Amino acid sequence: MTTILQPKFSILFLLFFFIASCKKDGDEGNGGTPSPTSDLWGNSVSIQIVGQVLDDNGNPISGAQVNAGSSNTATDAMGVFRLTGVSAFQRLAYVTV
Repeated sequence: MTTILQPKFSILFLLFFFIASCKKDGDEGNGGTPSPTSDLWGNSVSIQIVGQVLDDNGNPISGAQVNAGSSNTATDAMGVFRLTGVSAFQRLAYVTV
């Protein structure tokens, strides 16, 4: 019985070793172990965010406080704002008004 199980165990071990040694292209930069954060949202970057704040009727809101991370500003007369040097992710930024 042991001689029958031994070849199966060897094949399973080799199969596991082969699968575990595979990795996606581009994994070299972080040791082959991508983090859940970078997989979902990308890496941390410094970005510029430009937008416009409007009321329910589509009219611009002047002087509204806009925040993203540690950056903040107020909208101009047309409701437009610009935040520069915001620390965010490649695919996610959290902005509050």
